[in-house]
Amino acid sequence: RAISKQEYDSAYGKNLQLDYQGRASDASVSTNSWYTDQVMKEVAYALVQQLGYNLEMAYNLIYTGGLQIITLQDPRVQATLDKVYTNDANFPRTNNAVQPQSSAIIIDPATGDVLGIAGRRGQKEANLLYNLATDATRSPGSSIKPLSVYAPSLEYGLITYGSVYDDVPVMFNYDEEDEEKENPIAWPKNLPEVYNGKTTVHDAVTRSVNTVAVRILQELTVDRSFDFVKNKLQMNSFLEYATLPGGIGITDKDLSPLALGGMNYGVTNLEITAAYQIFANGGVYNKPRTWLKVLDADGQVLIENEAESYVVISEQTASLMTKMLQNVVTRGTATSVTLKNKINVAGKTGTTSSDVDRWFIGYTPYLVGGVWFGYEQPQSLGTLSWSPSTVAWDIIMTELHADILAAGTPKTFQMADGIVTATYCRDSGKLMSQACYLDPRGSRAEQGYFTAATVPTEYCDCHVLVNYDTSTGGIAHDGCPASSVKQVGLIRADRVFPTNVKVTDTQYTYHDVAEGTPMPDNGDVPYYIGMYGEKEYPGFTDTKGKRYYNSYCYEHVPAEPEPLPEDDVIPPDDSSDLFEDLPAVE
Repeated sequence: RAISKQEYDSAYGKNLQLDYQGRASDASVSTNSWYTDQVMKEVAYALVQQLGYNLEMAYNLIYTGGLQIITLQDPRVQATLDKVYTNDANFPRTNNAVQPQSSAIIIDPATGDVLGIAGRRGQKEANLLYNLATDATRSPGSSIKPLSVYAPSLEYGLITYGSVYDDVPVMFNYDEEDEEKENPIAWPKNLPEVYNGKTTVHDAVTRSVNTVAVRILQELTVDRSFDFVKNKLQMNSFLEYATLPGGIGITDKDLSPLALGGMNYGVTNLEITAAYQIFANGGVYNKPRTWLKVLDADGQVLIENEAESYVVISEQTASLMTKMLQNVVTRGTATSVTLKNKINVAGKTGTTSSDVDRWFIGYTPYLVGGVWFGYEQPQSLGTLSWSPSTVAWDIIMTELHADILAAGTPKTFQMADGIVTATYCRDSGKLMSQACYLDPRGSRAEQGYFTAATVPTEYCDCHVLVNYDTSTGGIAHDGCPASSVKQVGLIRADRVFPTNVKVTDTQYTYHDVAEGTPMPDNGDVPYYIGMYGEKEYPGFTDTKGKRYYNSYCYEHVPAEPEPLPEDDVIPPDDSSDLFEDLPAVE
């Protein structure tokens, strides 16, 4: 029989008779919780690894050997999960005969102790069932980005809270049958399917922007990212390489699996929830444990499960990640979490490209929890406009924090020493220049968080001062009346697409124009459109029928002066004292 560490501590020194009599298939044996099932599996494998048993011998010993297994379960946490997961009202009902499933894991980030497990919905009716929290692997979607992209890139000094990347397609692909390459397909796509152009790192995390994650991963490299998740975070489900029947090779060491979470097989809920500990625990990873030790029938220690912990990222990186993941909950993709109104909450949603998995991995100053939702046999969840994982997480965590909140002022996330705040331009990540304040969208100043070594020191070189004709609403030139001209700040952008891509900031972009470039005669395109060749596009903005802000002021273009007839050309007078008068004119 398994007991919790709390029970063990309270009964220490007493004569405990805790053993299994008979196999789990015996009708006289009660149904175990999901937690007890997991303990038995882990202890069985530990007996194999540490004492050389085969698996059948190990299970026989667990059931009939009178063992005492000291677990790390928190009975209150497990009871809460059991209550939530046996109540169908906590999950949406679809039109399918078979309803979606879900799993949940709760971990103490300070120790790595797994406090509770929900292996699936409904009443558990048998033992050692397939556990969707610990056995099943599912693609994590965007919930992997903080672990595989943002945390290592911050740690290695590649990005800051305010670094800026262009939210536009990274590449264009073509269908195999499109031999003429007439229909380029932008990759990656965002959800929703819109590109916003210049985007800060923290905003990319908040809105789960796919393009920015891919661009940063390209700088980080897939090798370093893969090493980070596989070796430092012990997410062993990441596949380095495998060959399928027919000789087809597959790997998770690639852009899509690491930046977008589109893995070949996926990760377990236990793996990814345990990995999020590093953000809640000052950068330290604790190996997740469900059991502490196993005592034989005589009360002697048979095997132990030693704690394992080590630093993965700095306290500063952990604080910066927590700040960004708090933004996800307060104004990003997880605003439905209500617990944030009572206690600090940070976390990340995850949705796979085919929408067969929904995730939320979140944490407070006390606990980290992961919830997965989807069909056991993958199929689309597209009819659900909200995330059941986020809602279930909120229900569970609200109950688990009830006593803490009732007791008084709860703990808050603490910013690590060495973090400073600074104001910067959100289009460059650098200090504000005059042009940043004159952006037609308003001042581009925002405050961010940095280490002393990464605080911005250079001024914005993205914004450019440009003359703008207020009477027509176009980029001004020498033919525009001076009384209607003012200066505005536009942003440099050098974008060339093989198809016209919708980018929301296109109408605020600036591009150097070569002498002699033809200017457009309408307000529906940027003034620099003449720089582009056939099948080249700068992107477009849906202006709802309004004129592009960076269109050309074609209304004031002066007519070309007519050349004088040759007979009317007056030769210069050799006696002219023009050259003598030049200094005076100057």
